[in-house]
Order: sequence, then C-alpha cells, then structure tokens
Amino acid sequence: MWARRWLVLSILTLPLLFLPLVPLPAAAEPAAPASSPGTGAGKVVLVVANFLDPWLLLEPTYPQLQRLVRKGALGLVNSKPARKPAEAYAAVGAGAPVPSAPPEAGLGFNTGENYRGTPVNEVYKRHMGSEPGGAAVVHLGLVPFLESEEVRTATFEMAVLGDALHQAGLRTAVVGNADYQGEHGRHAVTIAMDRRGRVDRGEVSAHLLTADPSSPFGLRTDWRKLAAAYRQALSEADFVVVETGDSSRLEGYRKFMRPGVARRQTSLFLERFDGFIGDVWEGMDPNRDLLLIYSPLPPGRKQSEGDTFTPLIMAGGGVVPGVVDSVTTRRPGVATPADLGATIAAFLGVELPPSMVGRPLGSRPTEDPALLLRQVHTRALNNIRVRGPLLKAYVISEIVVLLAATVAVLAKKRLNRSLRPFLLSLTVIPLTFLLVPWVARGNLVTAFTVVIVATVVVTSVLLRAGPGPIDPFLAVSLATGVILILDTSTGARLMMDSPMGYSTIGGARYYGIGNEYMGVLLGATLIGTTGLVDRFTASQKLLKGCAVAVFAVVLYLLASPRLGANLGGILSAAAAYTYVMVRLYYPGRTPSRLWLLPFLVPVAAVASMVALDFFGSDTPRSHVARTVTIVRAEGFGALWAILSRKIALNLKLIRWTIWSRVLLTSLGTFAFLVFRPVGLFQRIIQKYPYLGVGFSGVTVASLTALVVNDSGVVAAATTMIYATATLIYLLLRELERAA
Repeated sequence: MWARRWLVLSILTLPLLFLPLVPLPAAAEPAAPASSPGTGAGKVVLVVANFLDPWLLLEPTYPQLQRLVRKGALGLVNSKPARKPAEAYAAVGAGAPVPSAPPEAGLGFNTGENYRGTPVNEVYKRHMGSEPGGAAVVHLGLVPFLESEEVRTATFEMAVLGDALHQAGLRTAVVGNADYQGEHGRHAVTIAMDRRGRVDRGEVSAHLLTADPSSPFGLRTDWRKLAAAYRQALSEADFVVVETGDSSRLEGYRKFMRPGVARRQTSLFLERFDGFIGDVWEGMDPNRDLLLIYSPLPPGRKQSEGDTFTPLIMAGGGVVPGVVDSVTTRRPGVATPADLGATIAAFLGVELPPSMVGRPLGSRPTEDPALLLRQVHTRALNNIRVRGPLLKAYVISEIVVLLAATVAVLAKKRLNRSLRPFLLSLTVIPLTFLLVPWVARGNLVTAFTVVIVATVVVTSVLLRAGPGPIDPFLAVSLATGVILILDTSTGARLMMDSPMGYSTIGGARYYGIGNEYMGVLLGATLIGTTGLVDRFTASQKLLKGCAVAVFAVVLYLLASPRLGANLGGILSAAAAYTYVMVRLYYPGRTPSRLWLLPFLVPVAAVASMVALDFFGSDTPRSHVARTVTIVRAEGFGALWAILSRKIALNLKLIRWTIWSRVLLTSLGTFAFLVFRPVGLFQRIIQKYPYLGVGFSGVTVASLTALVVNDSGVVAAATTMIYATATLIYLLLRELERAA
C-alpha cells in the first residue's frame, strides 16, 4: 500500500525536476538580435556627451547625427541605477550597475600633469605603490572606489572592461574632459582604465579647453584640439573614449541662465557636436569599426520628472539600421549602461568577464526607429506616473479592509454582507490593474476610474458566480492564475506596463514576471486549485491531477530563462507546491520521509533552470546562471558576497517599502484568526480541508519568498492576498450562520 502511494506520488512529482528542460514553443522564444556587431577586427570609439535630451539628436538641423541615425541603430539607455555622473560613467567600465561613487571619481590626469603642485606620477606611486608604467593617463581616485562598501562586498567590480582589454593585449585611450571652476570632470577615465587606474594613451588635460566669455563658466571645449587628440588616440589604441565636455558644463550652469539663453547654448553645443561627429565618422572604417554615441545621464529637469532615459546611437561594422537590441532588457530599443561595456568587449573579441552583468547589444531592423522609441518612452512614463499612487491606494485599502474585517470577526457582528464585496475586491484589483496601461495612458484620474469601475463590475458579477460560499473567491483566483499564466507564456504583454508589474524606468526587471505578480500567481493558484478540490468532491481525483498540472506549468514558466528566470519565484513555488501536493495525496498522517520533498524539489528545479540556461546558449542569459559562472571563476566567497547583498537589500526594503505594512497586517491577521475566536478556524478547516492545505501552502510560499527574493517583502505580501481575504470571508460567514 505504501509502495503504491509512493510510486504515484513520485510519478506526479518527479516531472517537476525536469520541466524547465522542456523546450519552449518557438513563439515564446525571444528573438535573437538580427545583427550582432563586431568580429574583433576593428576599433571601437565611444563618444560621450552627458545630459542630452534623446529627442534633440533627431532634429533635422544636425545632418551628421541624422546620417548616423539612418546608417546605424538608435536606442534609449536607462540610467536609473546612477544618480551622479561618476556612477553612470563607471557603470560602462564595470559592465554592471555602480550604486555609488566617491567625490574623487573625476580625478583623471595625464602622467605629465601636476596635481596640487605635485607631479601626477609621484602622486600615483604614493597611492598605488608602483609606477604607472607606460600609461599616458591615470586615475588618482581609484582607491576610494576600491575601498567603497559596495566594492568590498563584491556587488560590482571596478574597471572590468579596461582590465579585460589589457589582458587581451589591446590598448585603450581617453581624450577630453568636463572640467569647470577648478572641478575635475574626468569621469570618462573610469570607462577605459584597468584595475590599476591606467589608460595607455590619451589627452585629458586643460590643454583641450579654451576661454569663451559667452560659454557656461566662461569655458568650452576647443573642438579643433579635441579632434586632433582623437585622431592621435585612434591611431594608437583599439578602444577610444571621447569626452566632449561642453554639455556637462552647460548642465552645471543652467540654473544661472534664462530658459531662452539655455536653449541657444544647447543649440550651439549640438551644432559643434554634430560637426565633430562628422569628423569622427570620417576617420573610421564603417565596415570594421564601431562608433557609439552615448549620454550617461539625462538633463536634470527630466530626472526630476522621473525620466531616466538617455540617447544611444550605434553605427559601424555589423550594425543594421533600426533599433538596438538588448538581451538584458528584451525590450526593443532599450539598453542599460552595463550593456555598453559588454558590447565593447565583445566587438573587440574579448571574453566577457564573469562579473559583467551586461550583455552585448545587437541591432534590429525597424521601419521607423524614432517612432518605436517614442512609443516605448511614452509607455514607460505613463507607467511611472500612475504606478505609485495606485499601489499606495491599493495597499492602504487592503490594510483598512483586513483590519475592519478582523474587528468584525472578533466582535461577532453581522457585517458579512457589507464586508464581503470589499474582501472580494482585494482579490480582483490585481486583475483590473492589467487594464490600466491600455486605457489610462498615464492619466491618473482615468487610471483610478478604470480600476474602481472595473473592480466594482467584476466584483458584482463574481458575487453571483455560483451557489457555493467560496465560489466567488475560487472564480477570481482561477481566472487570475489562468490569465497570468497565459500572459507570462506570451511575453508578459499585460503585466509589462501594469502598475503591479515592473517598471522600465525602475529597471529592477524588464521581462518575465516581477515579484508583485509572481506573488499574486502563487497565491491565486494555491487557493484556486485547492478550493476547487473541496468544491467538487465527486471529482477530487481528477481535480488533484489538474492542480498538479497547474503547478507544473507555473514552475515551468518561472524557471525558463527565455521567459525571465525568477530564482525567488522558482524556490517559493517549488517549496509551496510540493508541500501542497504531499498534503493533497496524504491528507492524513504523512510519512516522514516525504517531508524531504519540499526541500529537495526546489534545489532540483533551480539546478534544471541553470542547466537549461547553459545548454541552451553559449552565453548564460539569466542572472542565476551568471551567478554560477561567477562562483566557478571566483569560488564560493563570491556567492557569500552576493547573498550578503541580497539580505542587505531585503532588510532595506522591509524598512521603507509600504508592502511591509501589508505583509505584517496579512500575516498578523491570518495568524491571529487561526486561534481567535477559539474553534472557529477549525470548523472552517473541517468543512474545507483541502482549502486549509492551500492556506498552509500560501504561508509556505510567502515565508519562502520573503527569505529568498531580492525584494521578498513584496512577493510575500502579494502571495497572502487571496488566502487572507478568503479566510476572513469564511470566518464571517460561519459567524453569521451560527448567530
């Protein structure tokens, strides 16, 4: 008897270990880049002009830029992780987000210069303990970077790009600066330097500047000298960074200028910049070399509005006209600063270092690149305008409803009929949020109207869903689960710009299923499937099998790198689903050996997810597989550093995110009502034993998500929504019947 049950359970459970290895349908596979530039034969030039508005580069009055837009790929780079120029520049050289930078980040110098009256060579030796060798440019602020908390805890590594190029025998160069009023604005050195702060060739001194009373700070770039320095660097190096400087000075001086004066200065800069770009392009071989034009940060006024997109133009060997294509974001035309470092390394034929989280950019033909990018830009801004207010209103509503319902249970008042719609509406709102980006289009009043009207309509319909007391909650749970499964498997088009989805501007996740809806998916499927087994007792055997099938599909979607691997999601889902399956097939006393499964299945699921990533691609695409790559290269110390960072991030989120209030309210309410009023919860479990298993499964999922996710408090809170609302409703109904 026990052997037969063990065999049945194994047949149902073991496929979960291998589901992530099943290939996805072709339609769900993110298309590979139509073009990946670079064969390693040419050179790379990165021209930097900070604080540029993306759309100004598309003006027809700048013919050289227009020519490159027609010949190359246009893109938007999300600068969200960076708050200061130093962080934005350093992220390219690190190939990863740089969360903070010291004030000394701009201290790049030619070795023949003096720093505070002392030769730079002597200062460098004093800092680093060695001579700069044959380097023409060095960074004197490298040590404060290396000693920062983020670097010491290995959340990123500095100068990965320059170090990899030097190890491959390639030369680097930097020309230009953004100095003004005694401030050294030479952050571009951090892009090309190695881990000793050295750059082979270049010119970053004040020699490249000229006095101009009409320019910001009375100073501007001498474009003729900059062009000459660039040509010299290109002849001597494989990778050249050009800092144009004037746009940074203009941004720093903008607060002193009338708007009309600032606009004229911007136009004047862009005219000079356009002519310089023409000179740069003429000196390159368009079939072999790669040109990148990039602005690390947007203008300050755009940053204050939440707009973090900056322009990118990519032209040269292997680039097809259209928009940039990023494996990191999987959104047409959208890239990250870390992708630029990876692109440069890949073009020059250098193997990507393990710590680089960016992926090489490709390009994709598009009929109207500018129009596509404007649409992406508009959707992202629409999302950021409504996301915060809607989520805050939902969170506050959830806390108020749960507390009011708990008081009603304790007071044994007949408030069931008045509270039932509000409890049910809490489970409906995640669905109605999916409508917001398609209807509201960034208008906050419209967004609230859509959510309220849709929630009222759907809640009213569900209250008449069926004769069973749990029918409305089963209906919304199952509908939510099915819709999210279908949406995830087809590219998350509904979740992509939903207020409860992930924000393109937020930049924490660009594809797949984010933590908010991951929690919703787990909670909805657990309550929906287990409640269904209770609802239709005559078909329990079939419905248990259906529950296993649903769990398998969700695990498959969460584990697939091609749909957006979610490590916390797969661990939470595997633990909770396995626990529930054991309880479904062993509702009485469960053999002790089976309790190993909720611990073993998550490990096996993650292992298969990593295997799928490695076997499916030469370059691991998911962050999980890249973590494995880093650990293989650097040892388990790197893993501990990564885990420490995740724990620190989770603790930080718990302190400031509003979702922590929801989680505490949900868990506290749920735990309290299990014991008070005495015996009431047990009566519910006797009537709905399998739904009780679902309640336990939700608790397992929520607590696991809290521990293993970067932003676990968010996933944990959304996982509890369906269990808490359903339980309180049943408790109120039971009190009403007993009265």
